[in-house]
Amino acid sequence: MRYYHLKFDGSKGEGLIAHIDSDWATDENPDTKRKSTTGYFFQLASAPIVWSSQQPKMIASSSTEAEYMVMSDASKQLMWI
Repeated sequence: MRYYHLKFDGSKGEGLIAHIDSDWATDENPDTKRKSTTGYFFQLASAPIVWSSQQPKMIASSSTEAEYMVMSDASKQLMWI
């Protein structure tokens, strides 16, 4: 049986980096009621480790609220990591 692992020694100073964004109410499909598209992408030592792109279950009433929603989801994922 083979075992694989990730090794991070921190010598390059490239730690965990998170990229988070949302696009407020751009879906013009009447069935989805103009939901936002949210996404996040995490890197560890320049390697992608987690990514997500989705339409949230709730409809944001502003671009700021859409950003808060994706930050909340990304923070939950980050805490799990």
